[in-house]
Amino acid sequence: MKTQWLKIELLTEAVFTRNAVTEGEHETLDYLPGSALLGVAANRYGELGHEVFWSGKVRFGHGLPLVGDDLAWPMPLSFFRAKLQGQEIRSGLDPEIFGQGQQLRQLRRGYLVPGASSIFNPRTRYRMKTAVGRDRFGAPMESQLFGYQSLEAGQAFAACLQAEDDLADKLESIVETLCAPGVRLGRSRSAEYGLVRISRMSPPASLAPQAWRPSALVIYLVADAAPSSRAGSLAESLLADMAGAGLPKLCFDRERSHVRTRAYWPWNRFYNAPDAERPVLCAGSVIVGRLPEGQSASQETLQKWSQSLEAGIGGWRQEGLGRLLLNPPWVVQPPEKLGDRTVPSEQGKAAKAITPPNVLAVMVERKLQEAELEKTSFLAGRKLAQGWDRCLKKLRRDRKPYPDRSQWSALRGIAVACMSAPEKLGPCLEAYLFEPVRRKPQSADDPDKRPQDILFSERKRAKVWHQPDQAQGLAAMVLRDMEQRSGPQKARILYHAAHEMHRLLGREQEKKQK
Repeated sequence: MKTQWLKIELLTEAVFTRNAVTEGEHETLDYLPGSALLGVAANRYGELGHEVFWSGKVRFGHGLPLVGDDLAWPMPLSFFRAKLQGQEIRSGLDPEIFGQGQQLRQLRRGYLVPGASSIFNPRTRYRMKTAVGRDRFGAPMESQLFGYQSLEAGQAFAACLQAEDDLADKLESIVETLCAPGVRLGRSRSAEYGLVRISRMSPPASLAPQAWRPSALVIYLVADAAPSSRAGSLAESLLADMAGAGLPKLCFDRERSHVRTRAYWPWNRFYNAPDAERPVLCAGSVIVGRLPEGQSASQETLQKWSQSLEAGIGGWRQEGLGRLLLNPPWVVQPPEKLGDRTVPSEQGKAAKAITPPNVLAVMVERKLQEAELEKTSFLAGRKLAQGWDRCLKKLRRDRKPYPDRSQWSALRGIAVACMSAPEKLGPCLEAYLFEPVRRKPQSADDPDKRPQDILFSERKRAKVWHQPDQAQGLAAMVLRDMEQRSGPQKARILYHAAHEMHRLLGREQEKKQK
């Protein structure tokens, strides 16, 4: 059997709902289901057919959380804490703990990080959304409010892919497809959810089963299990399936076992309909099976049985179900205390690095920057206009020609034309203020304008700007002030200065009319 471990990093939030209901809250899974990886591979290699994707010979394991370099495992349901008694752990494998007069609370959520003796809970987020009607010009549709709980971006998960020896060559092609950029998993993939980055990783340290009692086995479910046998309860059916895999027939020990069950209907996207109901044993369940009388399990025997169960037990193993461990060390001999653990600082920094920027946040930040740039340009333009206005008033007192409102509007037009290319503002401004008047109007440059109009406007420009004394000083002042400016807001400053001069001249005309 060939095995390949994959590291899956969430670049955006991802949604993996526990069921396919269309009403009520959508609670997300706290792991990445193997069916999501299978769907990506089947979409690319659908022609491989039943033998690869539905026979169970190629198995897409669930993605379990990675906390730094440590793999987190579903919380064993045999772990209990005394209420209001701190972080001390009691093992339910010993039924005597329930008769000591203390109220015990079962640990049902989160993941166990054995190396750190801590509990890890993947970060989730809940968002309310509404559907937008395409025929309503962006307005929300009525009665279309819904919410998604999602896994936050920046978290990492590890999944194990397995293939039988006769399909080992197909596994390599599937891994290359999953590691391609742009893979999306989960719901709402066409929106902003589900973008991941998948890469190969080295397998975690192998887990050797630890001896517990010679006459019993501890079965720990790493993923949900759907037994195919019908031998009573789901736990008893699972033990019957294990007997068919080469293990001896085990007797279910109810006092020491701790299981949870659920039933769900997964949504089949290909058929656009729900699949058949799946009654399963939940991940983290701990089942104790007693060996037949007179038979015991040595370390060598435990290792042999563990290898026979590597492919999993029960149905839907191709989607990651049925994976289990025999006598895992942290279940047989649990840590004395478990503390809560958050994402390490290194992983938090990586999350910030790989999380793509929010589109709305980028737009708001850009608007704020533009508003600040506009404010500084406006104030600088008004300050320039005050100096130009003093020079213009002197021309007016001396009864000399001076630029009127249309001339300042022309400067404002030059500023608008050069906003996208500020480096062109200086040559354009100098050409407008100091180039000699064209004696022969070139109407070919502007066929819609009559030659006499061009000649009139050019002579008017010469009259107000090309004077040997004060007017020449005003043109030089405008050019000098703009040459002292630099940067992208140079054209904006000229625009606001010319606009202010246009406004001041308009105010003077209103006073004369009154």
